[in-house]
Amino acid sequence: MTAKIESKQKERFSHYLYIYRNFQHRKLRYVLTITGVAICVVFFIVIASLSMGVMLEVRGELEPEIRPDENTTAEEDSETEEVNELNSDLERTLLGWLYVTTLIVFLTAIFLVSNTMIISMLERRREVGILKAVGVSLANIRRLFFIESMWIVTAGWVVGTFVGVHLSNNIFNAMFESGESTIFFGPLRTPPVIILIALLIVMLVGISAALWPLNRVAKVSVMEAIRP
Repeated sequence: MTAKIESKQKERFSHYLYIYRNFQHRKLRYVLTITGVAICVVFFIVIASLSMGVMLEVRGELEPEIRPDENTTAEEDSETEEVNELNSDLERTLLGWLYVTTLIVFLTAIFLVSNTMIISMLERRREVGILKAVGVSLANIRRLFFIESMWIVTAGWVVGTFVGVHLSNNIFNAMFESGESTIFFGPLRTPPVIILIALLIVMLVGISAALWPLNRVAKVSVMEAIRP
């Protein structure tokens, strides 16, 4: 039992060591890809924080006006319905804006990570063939590319979250409150759910970006790959 655990630990260590060495050889490309993913995460967090802040601000301002009262007149009831309708329209607009932003971020991040993974796979065909020739299983080779893709998007998420939360809650929010900015028309709020949604997006990006290399690995011929 102990021998099996030690062998699994050594295998896991070899995976990470291989990925680290590959990162050292292609450092610039991976750094640029991580930076691109981080920018996508920052963009999503800022837009989502702005949408959330505006919705919470509007609800806070309109809550006293839309609170039901037994002594209200028919005219006041009509005004309350109009306020409710305007509030609903605003929320739908902000949610639609947020959906479009999410789609843009998702597609852009997939393009960046997929491009990096495809080029990496094409450059490492010979390595894949040698790994197959020495007896490394197809599952282990696929695991290398999958871990690599997830590592890229996770690093981008960590950097993007740190920068995005700092920009939203400190710099941009301070600019709005001081009235120095004409871009941000509402306060920015970053609840934990926005960060979790960003994490979910990058995880889906990592899985999607790894699909082509995972399928391509199975088609690499050992003889063709190691042929000089």
